[in-house]
Amino acid sequence: MECIICGCDVGLGERAVVMPFPAAGEECYLVAHHECCPGAEKIETNMVGYFLQGSGKFFVPRELVGHLEPTEGEGESGG
Repeated sequence: MECIICGCDVGLGERAVVMPFPAAGEECYLVAHHECCPGAEKIETNMVGYFLQGSGKFFVPRELVGHLEPTEGEGESGG
């Protein structure tokens, strides 16, 4: 995903703002780095969160990050 403000990639784990873009269709969004779009989180329909890697890159809202389960091998001692 590219930031709509600076044009750079919104990398994995970077704080991002996702904004609904209904003019492009249902379930369409614009994405920006959080620091490129100050104040965007004050708009009720926008979501602030992070892009993570799964079977593909996906967005997780900030308030749900704490609910994620660790992946296999994460948090285990090495032996």
